Amino acid sequence: MLAVFRRNQAGVAAVEFALILPSLLLLYAGTVEIGQGLTVARKLNNAAVVTADLMAQSESLSTDDMNDVFAGAKATLAPYDISGLKIQACVVTTAGGAQKVKWCAAEHDTAPAKGAAPPVAVPSALVEGGVEMVVVRARYHLDTPFSSALSVIGHGYDFQRVYVQRPRIGDTIDKE
Repeated sequence: MLAVFRRNQAGVAAVEFALILPSLLLLYAGTVEIGQGLTVARKLNNAAVVTADLMAQSESLSTDDMNDVFAGAKATLAPYDISGLKIQACVVTTAGGAQKVKWCAAEHDTAPAKGAAPPVAVPSALVEGGVEMVVVRARYHLDTPFSSALSVIGHGYDFQRVYVQRPRIGDTIDKE
């Protein structure tokens, strides 16, 4: 009886396909997820760098200037939905070893108050006496079709990038 089953090849391809298909679909979905995640991580890094760099090129910034800076940061995330983007852009002073926010602007996020601790501490190796630092924290929440389908397990992916830069012109950046 077993010999009959061993010789019968009818339906083997269908069984193999049925066994392999879930693995192939999972592999495909994982590849798409990883690709989107890596792209968003790179674009979020660019958004943080653009924000800090544009701020560092000025001696003073107005609210309109900061809106333009945030518009530039949002443009780097194209074609992804920018509603999940949160940016805190602060100018941080260091006096007596304590880091404090001189001023801060935020897009879709809460800006720390003047005199509060910065959202991210400036590494001590970068601190110079009398020199303010630009600290940008950019966060993004990514929902993908696959992560939405598996919402029982998780609800998308959260990315965060921090960028610290010294002012390019002078040692301070004022808020108009």
